[in-house]
Amino acid sequence: MTRSLIATATLAALLCVGTSPAVARANETGLRSVAVYTADLDIGTAKDQRRLRQRVARTARDVCGMNVQVPGTTLPTAQARRCYFDNLRKVDRHIAQGAERRAQFASSRRD
Repeated sequence: MTRSLIATATLAALLCVGTSPAVARANETGLRSVAVYTADLDIGTAKDQRRLRQRVARTARDVCGMNVQVPGTTLPTAQARRCYFDNLRKVDRHIAQGAERRAQFASSRRD
């Protein structure tokens, strides 16, 4: 089974509604989808953006297999590294998109 974290859609849904604690499940493609708890975060602040990144990094590290020991090396597999860093980039894009939406909303309220 391929280990992967599908975070973008999950995070988008969670950040919009502020939801329940983390949930892990396998979907029909065999990929794992993990919800990251965000109800206590204000993603509009730098402090909580860092907290979100830390939560996603910790979850992605586990789900992607970054801690799995491969015989003969201390490094994670290329697949695990790709999974991990892809998900960190996804959360950064999501945070940036949220900031852009907040700026547009604030601008429209001033008009």
